[in-house]
Amino acid sequence: MIITILIGLAITIYGIVYKILDRSAKKWPYTVGTINSAQLAEKINTDVDGRRTARYKVALAYEYAVGGIGPMLEGKQLFPYLEVWGTNRKEKIKILEKLEKGTKVKVYYNPRKTSHSCLIVGCNYAINYFIAFGLAFLAFPLVFWIYGKSNDLLGVLDQIWVN
Repeated sequence: MIITILIGLAITIYGIVYKILDRSAKKWPYTVGTINSAQLAEKINTDVDGRRTARYKVALAYEYAVGGIGPMLEGKQLFPYLEVWGTNRKEKIKILEKLEKGTKVKVYYNPRKTSHSCLIVGCNYAINYFIAFGLAFLAFPLVFWIYGKSNDLLGVLDQIWVN
């Protein structure tokens, strides 16, 4: 039970830290960049029963110059901190339709490390899965603890019986 609590706590803290980092990226400055390439990356996983699951992500490359001047830098991140692989192919295709080669885009970059950049800030929904999963791990031991206490009915009945 303690291990489950620790795992849940670690996953929840991980999600919260990345949520804070993702939100803080909203304060990053931005410049105009150009899409060099964008395509749908596919990864097929096979489980132990032989079932296959396809996961997708937008693989892209864009170039930008900090403040519009200086050397051109290359970015590959859609979101600032986490790569987002998902099963919703249609969603990724909709993103790709907006990111055709040559398209001008806002490129957000970390002012402390200008080579760290992304196109979307503050709304990486995938981070919420970590928080929810961690909270679920924390809830399981609580449910078993409550269930264990509910089996202690004789202790409650002893309080109302007169000897």
